[in-house]
Amino acid sequence: MTDTVESEKVWEKCARLLMLNSIEKLATFLETVRRVLESINHAPGIPKFRTLKYSNASIANKVIEISGGVEFFHGLGFQTVADAENGKVLRLDTDDATRSEPETLENLNIGLQWLENTISTCRSCATSSTTGTSRSGCAECTIIVRLPTGASVSGGFMRGDKLHHIRSYACCYFTSQRSNAVRLVLPESRVEVTEALLDCTLEELGLCPRAVLFASIYSETEREALLSQKHDEQHLAQTGQKVQVKTEKKTKLDERQALKEERARILGAFKDDRSSSK
Repeated sequence: MTDTVESEKVWEKCARLLMLNSIEKLATFLETVRRVLESINHAPGIPKFRTLKYSNASIANKVIEISGGVEFFHGLGFQTVADAENGKVLRLDTDDATRSEPETLENLNIGLQWLENTISTCRSCATSSTTGTSRSGCAECTIIVRLPTGASVSGGFMRGDKLHHIRSYACCYFTSQRSNAVRLVLPESRVEVTEALLDCTLEELGLCPRAVLFASIYSETEREALLSQKHDEQHLAQTGQKVQVKTEKKTKLDERQALKEERARILGAFKDDRSSSK
């Protein structure tokens, strides 16, 4: 798989997109990927096996039109390019100086294992769903995130997923430098998602089976204010914890002192009782 800083984003994006497909489409996609990679492994030097044409009806139906299909091949190292002879294609570059041929083939096999595991998870999600309603994909919830560019991206989620999972997915469409400043806004109420809401499930927030959220970037001023607020909250929390610890220690000391005094009282009463009996 890719070795860049963006690698994890590529695979998270791919996984969420694959969840939007039916089990049947995923099974067909997996079989197609196996055949493509098997051909490359058997004859790595033949260019035609490393090129997938958008114009090929089978490739278009089993790869291009699958949600996450193109993204998966991008994760393997394929690039979408315009070929003078074949038009738009997915091509695995044979001139990648950063990776040897054995490394490229190993990368493809690791990617295949990832896909098998991911599709297995999608299948489990689809069969374990308790919604009782029919749906076209494996996901229980389709979340549409509208980006600042005006583009919209969809991802598949389960009812028990939390809002921070959507934020993490939205961050995949921003650069690493800006992903930490991504914020979500609930569309109907136009309420910005706070840290407290990030731990709420999609079902709790009423975002199932379909919802639209807006993603934007904090300005530098807003970002600094947010960091300052978080710092203050952490400081207050730490101060509160220290006060609580001190209170608990004082309570224990008071309890021990009270116990000591009670023992002394009982012992004194016992001695007085014995003295009077004599």
